Amino acid sequence: MASARTHSSPRYLVTEGAGFIGSAVCRHLVGAGHEVLNVDKLTYAGNLASLRPIENQPNYRFARIDKKLYPSILAA
Repeated sequence: MASARTHSSPRYLVTEGAGFIGSAVCRHLVGAGHEVLNVDKLTYAGNLASLRPIENQPNYRFARIDKKLYPSILAA
């Protein structure tokens, strides 16, 4: 049985969030207190170093998944 969410902050799914723009979006959303799932395949443009400021935040998760694999995203 899934547990109920205890907070009302919006949740966001950011695809390609390790790129230049995506990482800025992730940092902004996490900094604003929103829950973020960042999905990135980590190809040529992916740079996890740009996400270090938020990588240990409780409202941030990263999953190395190709966004074309929709069932994998649902499992994350």
